[in-house]
Amino acid sequence: MLNNNLELGLVGHYHPDPRLLVRTFMTEPVVLLVSPLHPWAKRKSAVRLSELAQQTVVLASRGSGTWRIVEALLAQQGVQLGRTIELGTSEGVKRAVAANMGVALLSRHVLGHELAEDAIKTVPIAGGEPSRDLYLIQHKDRYLSRAARAFVELLFE
Repeated sequence: MLNNNLELGLVGHYHPDPRLLVRTFMTEPVVLLVSPLHPWAKRKSAVRLSELAQQTVVLASRGSGTWRIVEALLAQQGVQLGRTIELGTSEGVKRAVAANMGVALLSRHVLGHELAEDAIKTVPIAGGEPSRDLYLIQHKDRYLSRAARAFVELLFE
């Protein structure tokens, strides 16, 4: 983006730079996922984040935008995770949770068919679901094509 090779970018995290124009286009919830076989799957009360310390927590990657939000929230509440499994992708996390290898916190938008097929379950989080912003970024000095301008217009409708 900074080399002016791209017209637009849709990102979950960015490094501030005065050359970039950054706009939030969506806020998405982060949900707690468990296997249908996990004891929390039938739980009536919300899970406190402190309870994650006794669970194996499956992570996509520690540097991801979702993980940054979760990590800040855990630190704010003084929660230290015990066992973790770090996988490279959200897809791997969903499969590990479905196989009852642990619990996970992921953005709701990556959970299409897994929820519909009951491969995984969401569990309420005490205090509400954390959320993360998604951003549209562009170089301030880049002229946008008509197609890019139309895309931006649709994005913000």
